[in-house]
Amino acid sequence: HDSWPAWAQEAIAAARLAPTGANRQPCRFHMDGDVLVMTTVEKAYWTAPIDRGIAMLHAELGAARAGVPGHWTARPAGDVARFVPQSAS
Repeated sequence: HDSWPAWAQEAIAAARLAPTGANRQPCRFHMDGDVLVMTTVEKAYWTAPIDRGIAMLHAELGAARAGVPGHWTARPAGDVARFVPQSAS
């Protein structure tokens, strides 16, 4: 992740620290151009959708802390959501 923008690194660090119901991290992140993409892990559990929401909130807060506001857009199966920085909208 060293090649990612500083805001994305901050977002991921915040998401990693986010508390989850099952104490698992049910998602993975990657960059698609200027957009941060959240994907699911293979083995989901019943609280995974809630936990993904918690991770999304924390990632958004981490990006905002780095000075990059943005918004999430829903994606079809596989990719859960995309965080689009305000400057990339």
